[in-house]
Amino acid sequence: MDWSALRIAAGASAAFTIDYDLEGHLVAVAADYGVSKDLTGHALAQIARHPRDRYHVCCRRPLDVPAVLQALTRCGARFSIDFFLPSAAHLIPAAAPWLAHADLVFANAAEHRLLEQVMQSTAAGQVQGVVVTDGPRPVQWLHHDRLLAACTPPYARPLEVTGAGDTLAGHLLARTLHGDSPAAALRSAVLAATRHTASPRPAPGPSRS
Repeated sequence: MDWSALRIAAGASAAFTIDYDLEGHLVAVAADYGVSKDLTGHALAQIARHPRDRYHVCCRRPLDVPAVLQALTRCGARFSIDFFLPSAAHLIPAAAPWLAHADLVFANAAEHRLLEQVMQSTAAGQVQGVVVTDGPRPVQWLHHDRLLAACTPPYARPLEVTGAGDTLAGHLLARTLHGDSPAAALRSAVLAATRHTASPRPAPGPSRS
């Protein structure tokens, strides 16, 4: 894993409070972005230094999504995108002019519905590829609106759902870059995300040397 783009800044870390109801549905999200408010400038500087790298853009606040996607498109960089449901209704339309330039867009079922509505109501073009997750139902990889591959997650008792989408996206992109077929990459990514959800989060404790 290459950490050369890591930036360490003095100040408060981003903190999120996520509330769910008794059925496990998201009720509210509150955010304090801390030093991550400087993320856009750092991303733009990284793109300027390495315009031919591949990028994955998590379209969520406080990132200036249009500025980053415009910079990637202008320099011809390869990139993929995902969204965060609480801000998707605002950021999918903001990202719309550049979505057709992305290799892949990762979305859950609710985000995919928003994505389809936005792309139908604009002249932004067609999204090349979309990977759609839908809880325990099959994950679908669509290419120009046609099913390219699908994989049903194996049953696992969920213990930690936060980060499952990031695990799936990162694993799928890595396997694709290593030459796996879409079906093989998707199957491997779904299994990785399932292992993540079935693993308890380690309890915080003192560091050990």
